[in-house]
Amino acid sequence: MRRSASSLRTVAPNSGGATVGKRSFRALISGALGRRNHEKFNSLLGHYFFEAPPTPPTPPTPAAPGQPPILAPIFTYSGEAFSATCIVDSETGQFVVKQGSTARKQESPSLQPTYRNLRAQLKQNGVLTELDATSFVFSQDYAFTAITAAAQVVSGTTVNGRTAWRLLNTIQTFAEWQELELNNEGAA
Repeated sequence: MRRSASSLRTVAPNSGGATVGKRSFRALISGALGRRNHEKFNSLLGHYFFEAPPTPPTPPTPAAPGQPPILAPIFTYSGEAFSATCIVDSETGQFVVKQGSTARKQESPSLQPTYRNLRAQLKQNGVLTELDATSFVFSQDYAFTAITAAAQVVSGTTVNGRTAWRLLNTIQTFAEWQELELNNEGAA
């Protein structure tokens, strides 16, 4: 897998250079591996090869006049020296960690270099600022393209974001919530 410098679109190996859009390539991989195996493949490797790098959140789309606002599910993840809130934006596929969330300063030895570098970049850019001796605080909302990336940046350790994040005021994990959503889509 390589990236075409001119278009920044994914170029499939052995395709003669043909580009494949992000969504269609993701659908291809999900279809070939199955949704669960695709997520397991990514989380086992600790990298999200088919994901774009984290970006600032996309501004929310306002509800149509006379329509109730679209409510995004809210997830929380907390532990020693961190406590974060994440909104799942299903339209953009982003996981937005909210301003005021805290992240652990200490990084575990098992944290992948990808996430160490991302944490350093977020500190350098002022997204993560020092709160106290043990924690950083998110100075603004920040969007991740993978729930596991958000969890690892927040906790400073290797963790499966699908099981770490919990639906607000419940014990339901992101993985359980997602499974119910997929089942509901299939039933509709």
